[in-house]
Amino acid sequence: MERGRPYGLRPADLAVEWSSRVDGGGVGTPAVTRSDRIIVGGSDGVVRAFLRGGAVAWARDVGRSVDNMVVTDEDAVYVIGEGGILVALGIDGSSRWVFDTGGAPRGSERAIAIARDGTLYVATTTGLVALNPNGTKTWTYGATGEVTATPVVDSEGTIFVPSVDSVHAITPAGAMRWPPVRFTGTVQNSIVVGPDRRLYLAMVQPPIVQAFAEP
Repeated sequence: MERGRPYGLRPADLAVEWSSRVDGGGVGTPAVTRSDRIIVGGSDGVVRAFLRGGAVAWARDVGRSVDNMVVTDEDAVYVIGEGGILVALGIDGSSRWVFDTGGAPRGSERAIAIARDGTLYVATTTGLVALNPNGTKTWTYGATGEVTATPVVDSEGTIFVPSVDSVHAITPAGAMRWPPVRFTGTVQNSIVVGPDRRLYLAMVQPPIVQAFAEP
């Protein structure tokens, strides 16, 4: 796949349906809205929405490199730009609000999780920030070490955040659900919560997978 060009593929045979050149540098992982818009951020600071046929529906310059994954819900697009600046756009590309998170985790291309009620949980280098859909902050949570991956929200609303040496479980109100679970190794990927509510982590150093039961 050529750098700087998003592709549309047919599921049956993976033949290329369309491609569209993105000027100004690389592009991040795309996200697809319920209205079938393909949203892509670019290192040129522009967020673009493509129609299913490959035509550009809109493009919005947010002023910072956003060559990471965008996150969408029913009526909004969220991107974290260079320096940890969170930008909220409407599905039509209109500007909504901007929030300075203080820095996104290293090695994490997607630092946002969205709860069922629309609350945004944004990982920072030092913990977690909870935002209302209108961009106002409700609480912050400080981790014991640098946060290394994207938060995950389970079916009961608990937010799990991995830091360099621990897993943090946080209630929707921002309180610690239980003391941080410590582990040996370095995590740079998100947690997976199984149907039995066990937590699964993939370590980078050493290269192992670990499972944790709730305390």
